[in-house]
Amino acid sequence: MMHGGSLLIFGASGPTGCWLVRHARARGYRVSAMLRAGRDAEELQNLGVSVLRGDALNEQDCRTAIETARPQAVVSLLGGRNAQGQRVDAAGNIHVIEALLGWKQCRRLLLVTSYGCGDQFAALGSTAQRVLGEALRAKSLAEECLIQSDLDWTIVRPGGLSNEPACDRYCLNPEPEDEVIM
Repeated sequence: MMHGGSLLIFGASGPTGCWLVRHARARGYRVSAMLRAGRDAEELQNLGVSVLRGDALNEQDCRTAIETARPQAVVSLLGGRNAQGQRVDAAGNIHVIEALLGWKQCRRLLLVTSYGCGDQFAALGSTAQRVLGEALRAKSLAEECLIQSDLDWTIVRPGGLSNEPACDRYCLNPEPEDEVIM
């Protein structure tokens, strides 16, 4: 992505999404974000974000957001449950993927899931599998849908996100058995 491009973020209202918005805006990106009705948009609007209302559990809302924002790239940080307890990790992310597949002007998607998805699930301890299993399986379904698509994609599997200030440390695992600490 070039400086000054356009970015659409699904899941921008959480701490990681807000950090990404600040980072992108500081580098000159035009940023749009789709938020569910009732989610507070004030902080994002104060950062210069174009807020689009919709629900990722509705594929048409995802299509409308993409058509309205006309982004060069899309980031999805979707996860968790809505007020009715429905998990957005699979269905919401798959709706974003399918909507982007129908929009030929943008083919780039960065999907943020979680450590333990896909082939990493077996490496987790039994307690983590039991506690996180439902969410990880749902996120893995979205990853598989993206992998099978013809989009230009990147999947990021953070091992843990917090509300603490950035520490500038990360771990890159190009292969599941390799680990490089930076």
